[in-house]
Amino acid sequence: RGETLLELQSDFRTPLPSLTLEQTNFGLVAVRVAKSISGYFGTGKLTDSEERSTEAQIFGQRARWVDYSGQVSVGRGPNRQLIPQGVALMEHPSNQDFPKKWHVREDGWMGPSLCRDLPVVLEQNQTLRERSLIVAHDAQGDHNRLAILAQNFAESAPFVLEKSTLPHTSHQVVRAD
Repeated sequence: RGETLLELQSDFRTPLPSLTLEQTNFGLVAVRVAKSISGYFGTGKLTDSEERSTEAQIFGQRARWVDYSGQVSVGRGPNRQLIPQGVALMEHPSNQDFPKKWHVREDGWMGPSLCRDLPVVLEQNQTLRERSLIVAHDAQGDHNRLAILAQNFAESAPFVLEKSTLPHTSHQVVRAD
């Protein structure tokens, strides 16, 4: 199976008494797909964890993940061919307001909206942790396979930075227990 997984974790803190992240449709992580994968310019199709499948059905709706799949050109000249490819963006259940409402566009954009309806206020000494998983895959997005990956991600522990016991290494990133 041709898959590449990229797990992201961001911890946000403020030295101020409080910091307001204002209302916006945009979030902290998003994906812009190749033009040929987009629904508007190419052969792409949006689908989400709730089995909706168009911008009109997904935009502003809550979902655990969204997938964008279509075709990309590979090769040159007479050897050029179109092959199915895609990318899914998943949220971790520990994220604030999970599952979030999504900002998706048929022109190739998808991302969960942290502050879609209301601002988010981050207080001093508070950590806002957001975890995402990006899954690049061959072929069209397989709903069952993506659901399994989302469940595995949901069960995974966050990363922590700890002092290393290895020589010539100050710190290391490990999974929390």
